[in-house]
Amino acid sequence: MPRYSNKPLAERLGLKPFQRLYFEDAPLLYLDALGPSPAGIRFLEKPDGPIDFIHLFVRERHTLEARLPLLAKQLSPRGMLWVSWPGRQSDVTGMDGDAVREIGAAWGLSGVKTCEIDDRWIGCKLVYRKRGRPRAAGFASATLAPPNGRAERREAVLATAMR
Repeated sequence: MPRYSNKPLAERLGLKPFQRLYFEDAPLLYLDALGPSPAGIRFLEKPDGPIDFIHLFVRERHTLEARLPLLAKQLSPRGMLWVSWPGRQSDVTGMDGDAVREIGAAWGLSGVKTCEIDDRWIGCKLVYRKRGRPRAAGFASATLAPPNGRAERREAVLATAMR
């Protein structure tokens, strides 16, 4: 567990109940480090959007440049895309938070948080910028609008007006 936080990894990454999750090239230790999942979490075997939480593990910049555009298209408008790379002790060059934010910005994503995943991996959270992002209510996995939502209110007003 990282030395600066006592919070479980799932909480530090922002996992919430009923999200749809997709992991790409995640090390086996990562899944153990996540700990217990919030209620209703659905793990996807392939990126089939919209997805609330995507976590991509990369070792090379060109891999990030190739995969990020494809995964960004699958991301829910209010979702998050974590990109992780090996930490300072590794011999990987060209991968750091600045590179992740630069490549993300080219696809309309902003880097809003950096986090140690474990002793080997560092991650950067990318989200769509608030300005210009498509509107969405709740998580991508919510197939039904909440009761008394905008559509229901409109239908109620129209039904009342027709009487």
